[in-house]
Amino acid sequence: MAEVDPTRTAAAARLTETLGGIWGYATATSRAVGGLPTLPPSQARALGLVIASEDGMTPSALAEALDLSRPMVSELVHKLQKTGLVDRRRAEGDGRSVVVFATEHGRYVSRSFRLGIVDSFREAFDRMDAADVAVVLESLPVLADLHDHLRTIADRAEHPDRPDEADADAVHAHGPADAEGKQGAAAGVIGA
Repeated sequence: MAEVDPTRTAAAARLTETLGGIWGYATATSRAVGGLPTLPPSQARALGLVIASEDGMTPSALAEALDLSRPMVSELVHKLQKTGLVDRRRAEGDGRSVVVFATEHGRYVSRSFRLGIVDSFREAFDRMDAADVAVVLESLPVLADLHDHLRTIADRAEHPDRPDEADADAVHAHGPADAEGKQGAAAGVIGA
């Protein structure tokens, strides 16, 4: 095992606290201004996946995409349906299967949340020195790379039986994070 570099450990802790705080303030502002609900990350991610799927998603497909058990996804969908963010409908041609669709309210909440986040960052950028904003923007590719490495580490932790050479492939299988640091529409929408 490699020796732990205390400087890197301290930097990692500071970055974690800083990014967590940034996300926390931006999401809290977005929710407060928009009167939006607070969703746990798993519900937010499920809503994002359902919204991204134009034809809706079966609970089984959602369970696979979220890497959760079918009963856990059933509970997630039930909570999202109770708050009016998704709806379940019988699959066409199959009276036994159901498909989960985002409601208009769910789409509105997701859109409003994302716009609120953008507005929060825009206002923060307006308060910052232009040179500092440029530094933040120039760091986005490095942060996207960090995102990919963290995804690889998470995949390895969730799937310890996966061979080591799959680590590099895991990043490529998910694709690089976009410039906003999220993984397409599947990213959480209204994190806690």
